Amino acid sequence: MRVLDADDLESWIERAHAVGIWLSEQLGIAGPGIHSVESWWERWASQTRYTLTPAAIFTGREAVRDELLRMLEPQPSFTGIRADSAEEAAAFACAGLIAAGQADVAAVVSDAGAFHWLEASSGLRVVIAATPEIGALWRPREGVTLIVPSNPSRAGRRRAGRRSHAAPDPAPRFRAGAGRAGP
Repeated sequence: MRVLDADDLESWIERAHAVGIWLSEQLGIAGPGIHSVESWWERWASQTRYTLTPAAIFTGREAVRDELLRMLEPQPSFTGIRADSAEEAAAFACAGLIAAGQADVAAVVSDAGAFHWLEASSGLRVVIAATPEIGALWRPREGVTLIVPSNPSRAGRRRAGRRSHAAPDPAPRFRAGAGRAGP
């Protein structure tokens, strides 16, 4: 057993900002629009009668999960994920990070007001935008990858010739959509 004093706890939170997010959620003092990867996943996965597991969302998509995690290694400034909904795409990214043991270096942003907090957080390597609109507001930072969800049905409603300013490539390589779990 290890006992932590206030100085140890403060030092740990400063090194692992995602831990600070998680702790603030546990204490009920989390800022608006900033979420731990675990809480985002749990909220999304428990919306149905039976709670989904990461294994369920990865069924038939293991290669997609592995490709996402490989692409995060060189720290690109942007990675997109396409799914049937932005929420599902964000949940897929969360589940992938949890399964890879990288949830402690990531956070989900659902409100633009949370960006000011993120700018002061040096320990985060991955930021998941909850929506393409939130992703469009992100200012790139050295050493931080932004994962932006996209929704093919939403993209189809854009006027011809117009591209999303949320990402340099509005046609991400990942497909995490529900109902497409087969090979």
